[in-house]
Amino acid sequence: SSPAPPLGQMYEEGIGMPRDAARAIEWYERAAKRGSASALNQLGVHHVRDELLIPDPSRAAALYFAAAEAGYAEAQFDLGHRFEIGSGVPQDHAEAVRWYQRAAKAGLPKAQYNLAVHLEAGRGVDRDLPAAKALYEKAAAGGFPDAFAAVGPYYEPGEVVAVDRAEAERWYERGVEAGSMNAKAHLAVLRLAKADRSGPRPEELGWIEEAADHGVAYAQRRLALLYVYGLWLPRDLVTAATWMRRSAEQGDPDAEWLWSEMLREGAGVAPDPQESVRLLKSAADRGVADAQIRLAERLAQGAGVARNHVAAFDWMRRAAEADRPPRKSGSATSTRPASARLRACVPPATGISERPRPACLRVERSSLACSSERRARARISTSRCAGRGSPRKMDSPRPLR
Repeated sequence: SSPAPPLGQMYEEGIGMPRDAARAIEWYERAAKRGSASALNQLGVHHVRDELLIPDPSRAAALYFAAAEAGYAEAQFDLGHRFEIGSGVPQDHAEAVRWYQRAAKAGLPKAQYNLAVHLEAGRGVDRDLPAAKALYEKAAAGGFPDAFAAVGPYYEPGEVVAVDRAEAERWYERGVEAGSMNAKAHLAVLRLAKADRSGPRPEELGWIEEAADHGVAYAQRRLALLYVYGLWLPRDLVTAATWMRRSAEQGDPDAEWLWSEMLREGAGVAPDPQESVRLLKSAADRGVADAQIRLAERLAQGAGVARNHVAAFDWMRRAAEADRPPRKSGSATSTRPASARLRACVPPATGISERPRPACLRVERSSLACSSERRARARISTSRCAGRGSPRKMDSPRPLR
């Protein structure tokens, strides 16, 4: 038989007694003084989210550290997240990766997932797509639902393995069975790409709406684009702006880029040039190639930012380098998240306005999920396209909070 849970946990969860958070903390503190790693970690959790203890991110991080050093995987994960978001400790992605690695090695699925996200993006560690995919698969095998949604996209553009959309669909279906709304949204998008746009409203559209209502940033962004395009829904930029803003507020980098464009153009929302630039810089910093290109254009033109040709060239170079094949582990870190493998064609210009653009930059929106890619390097070498850009959709799993 399994050992009885500690008294603190029994009071907190109401195991064999009425729930009593105050008594739970009392017993956690007693156990922590005796060196219990799990009790130290639980006290750290309560210092982050509990009304019974004074919120103290620094104290929480110190408690997590003590428990993590003792080898407690949950604390290693929690400490990694503190370093990732910069709460109670300075933000340090390399340090976050170090603690995620220790927790992942201990077999913690959510740590394997977060470590994979960092390996995809090249944040705090050299970019390594095969290693990221393998970790997502481990997290999925460990029962982490959103990991299924992260594996599926590898089979759509075929950056690591051969293109196999049937296999992608199988991963999404397994994620749906595991309860992942993220997987449900990805499955819906994959199937909508094959749906008849002139036909009746597809069932899968309801799945995207459901996932968006549940707070899935990917679904919120996709729903916004459907309102922009007027696909199976009335074209409604105001509603599109609402959903795009919600996705961007959750930190979706691709939504930040698109929301930046909507704020710049005043599409469905009052123009806000300052916020547009802030979001553009955030998306560019996080590796969205089209945001990097747009930022380079603004810097070159002095549009909303101080003119700086050196910085413009650097951002355009980073966008061009992002189109190189994925680097092997141990090589220099790439600037673009590897999860740029998911691409969707967007309408001309910014994906919002209907202005024509040069043929070399025009994007055909033949499907919701388009595997063809416009190369940033080609943009640089094509002089008649200077000063212009067009967005490329990229989807990236976000680390678990």
